[in-house]
Amino acid sequence: MNLGIFLAIGESLSDLQSKGQLNRLIDHNVKYYLKSFKRVYIFTYNDENISLPIGCILVKNEKKLHRYIYSFLIPFIHKKEIANCHVFRGLQITGGIPGVIVKLLYKKNFIVNFGYNYREFAKIEGKFTQQIFFPILSKFIQKFAYRIIITSKFLRKYVDAKKSVLIPNGVDLGLFKPKQKKGKNLIFVGRLVKQKNLMILLKALEGSNDFKLFIVGDGEESNNLKKLSKRLKINPKFFGVVKYNKLPAIYNKASVFVLPSIQEGNPKSLLEAMSCGCVPIGTDVIGINNIIKNKHNGLLVKPDSDSLRKAIISIFNKPMVLKQYSKNARKYIEDNYDINKLLSKEVNLLKKAAK
Repeated sequence: MNLGIFLAIGESLSDLQSKGQLNRLIDHNVKYYLKSFKRVYIFTYNDENISLPIGCILVKNEKKLHRYIYSFLIPFIHKKEIANCHVFRGLQITGGIPGVIVKLLYKKNFIVNFGYNYREFAKIEGKFTQQIFFPILSKFIQKFAYRIIITSKFLRKYVDAKKSVLIPNGVDLGLFKPKQKKGKNLIFVGRLVKQKNLMILLKALEGSNDFKLFIVGDGEESNNLKKLSKRLKINPKFFGVVKYNKLPAIYNKASVFVLPSIQEGNPKSLLEAMSCGCVPIGTDVIGINNIIKNKHNGLLVKPDSDSLRKAIISIFNKPMVLKQYSKNARKYIEDNYDINKLLSKEVNLLKKAAK
């Protein structure tokens, strides 16, 4: 059997590489898929050359068509490759656009994942067109999908419950593992966008020289965050984008991981940080409060700088509690987010859809 992968609309392997996430897709997902499928075809939106494992075939947008047009034309332009695939995996809901056409024309099944509430994220980012467009698109794609993978239980209310399958984001427990940590170091890893609400983290550290903050990632708020840091007279270290396999070393520089988001889905960075033994402090919002168990494997706070500041000071003033929360965080990830177990579940679902 062969598997086809439809990337999210407009996405390419070059994009993933620039975000430091290509290794995660290839080294985990694709290589695991190749254990069960003879060939894995990846349909990219770019005309690019990326080194891939044996058995993995890159299907390019050689004519460099606009992403919206190309998403509908993939099944027509690449008939031979589509015919060679027995089942398709769409990455995020927009990966289901060519999937619907494949289902209608070729009678082949596709599976997509619904990783977060797209409408609410678009609202936070001020993307008003997407607020209207995505719910309609999502319902249309779900109608034809064989199954919809949700990464958290609370997402079930946004999808067809009969088709939903819970498979959270996984963590490579061997790669993301704890090492001895020193100092009062804090870390944030993720996109630098409004949804992450990083302003309150910077304001929480105003006037204090006791803590060192590492910020990993890039995004449209990067310059604003650097300007605010200067105004607040704090000096966080901005790492920019870091490759996936280099992240564990940076996580292990810090004892505490902070995620002050307005809303989340099933944040990989939170899971990876906990796997490295970082104690998480997160806002008490959807997507975070179902992972952090308050005063057990981390702390939940109100989404304001004062609450966050008190939590940071409190946890560093209790080294024995910090140590216990760190152990609990790692144990929680071991019990619930082992990537190999979760990928096995996904592959079994894909094989079932192929038959």
